[in-house]
Amino acid sequence: SPHVLIERVAVNGRTVPVEDGQRLGVSPVNMTVAFTAPSFVAPQLVRFRYRLYGFDPDWIDADGRSIRYTNLPAGAYRFAVQARSAQGLWSPAGAGFSFVLRPPLSQTTLAYVLYLVIGFLIAWGVLTFRTRSLVRRQQELAEVVAERTTQLRMEKTALEAARRELHIQATHDSLTGLFNRA
Repeated sequence: SPHVLIERVAVNGRTVPVEDGQRLGVSPVNMTVAFTAPSFVAPQLVRFRYRLYGFDPDWIDADGRSIRYTNLPAGAYRFAVQARSAQGLWSPAGAGFSFVLRPPLSQTTLAYVLYLVIGFLIAWGVLTFRTRSLVRRQQELAEVVAERTTQLRMEKTALEAARRELHIQATHDSLTGLFNRA
């Protein structure tokens, strides 16, 4: 079975060295991997399959000698490729490398904590504003009620005085000041 070699890895169009455990940048990324398997016996019959552990659920048969992943999300991955000889034997070891894609700053734990703090501050601000406006409205209504109560007391006093005057006029003679009837 042929020995597989990874010839080139490019991330967002930039060639990077093929090393295990390296950080390839901030996601999402576009990644191209070129590979080969030198064979002196029917090289046109050599076939490849690849898998990106952490992304692909199973092995994928390659149409050529390079593959492309687009918009890979943040995470830890391991790329593996195997070659099949003209006799149909898969290379047992294959070739591969592992890598990590960091999340963009807006998707880090610190960013989520900041979003949470900002959310609480906005909620607190809205609640404080609403509470102050309700207290202010309550004070305005209390002033209106006090003014209206004072006005009603004055009207009541005036009405009582008018009622007493009317009662006196109804029960006393206006010329003599004597009671009319009992």
